[in-house]
Amino acid sequence: IHTVYLDAYWIDKTEVTNSMYRVCVEDGGCSAPPIATNYNNEIYADHPVVYVSWENAEDYCNWAIRRLPTEAEWEKAARGTDGRTFSWGEEIDQTFANYDQNVNDTTPIGSYPIGASPDGALDMTGNVWEWVSDWSAIDYYSISPYENPEGPNDGFYRVMRGGSAADVSSTVPTYFRSTLNGIRYHLVGFRCATSSQS
Repeated sequence: IHTVYLDAYWIDKTEVTNSMYRVCVEDGGCSAPPIATNYNNEIYADHPVVYVSWENAEDYCNWAIRRLPTEAEWEKAARGTDGRTFSWGEEIDQTFANYDQNVNDTTPIGSYPIGASPDGALDMTGNVWEWVSDWSAIDYYSISPYENPEGPNDGFYRVMRGGSAADVSSTVPTYFRSTLNGIRYHLVGFRCATSSQS
């Protein structure tokens, strides 16, 4: 546990959906997911886009004139300033989020309004893991700057936050982090952010 200072910023209220991502693909700013079963199914239009790599997520956010949130920005938006375990408080069950295979699939964005964070961000627990901008390093928290930490300068793994529909309660708290080497995966999506002056 450590304290950081963040300049003001905006973060998307929801994860980027298949229909949102499709607009970027049709405009030439993004590559379509290579495994597009859900992406091409209208039933999943309002579900988070998946099978997008870290680079795909970055491309979308750049196209939308935004950026991926830093890990610190993501965590602040998820847990507020009072150190809560989950976006809504300390206890979890299936009424707050899509996790632990309660649904056995992703759900449309905003399906759990009572699970909103203090700032109104939705689905920051479960549904899909979310890429953030940071590289991962085991010791980064011990050496990170106090103001606006942006993660290590390089690395092999990228950080993901939030857990997914398949993750158990111990891996979906607001402080839990995981890593992946930037590749596409069936339960990884993203949301974007922007600095307040943008």
